[in-house]
Amino acid sequence: MSTARPKNENSADVIKVKVHDKLLETGEYERMKSFLREKLLEAGWFDEINVLALDKLSTQEKPSFETVAESLETQALDMIPDDIKIELLRKIRGFLDTWVESKNS
Repeated sequence: MSTARPKNENSADVIKVKVHDKLLETGEYERMKSFLREKLLEAGWFDEINVLALDKLSTQEKPSFETVAESLETQALDMIPDDIKIELLRKIRGFLDTWVESKNS
């Protein structure tokens, strides 16, 4: 499924959309998503976020998913172990290198 294209064909937004489309088209997006989920489960990240979310829920008078998610987003991203971030970035870079090579061949 293709995303709406920005107007300026040379913009960074266009490149992001093209990369996203290619990731989806090749199935690499799902593979990377599965990899990330597996690594975060192994690291106990989901459990840690669950504890934080329960704490937020218990301290807010009228909690909603949106307010809890917004309040935890930055902290949750910061809690992703660096080795997982690095490994995922390597996978993304490898995908991009392969894609660019194939376009230049």
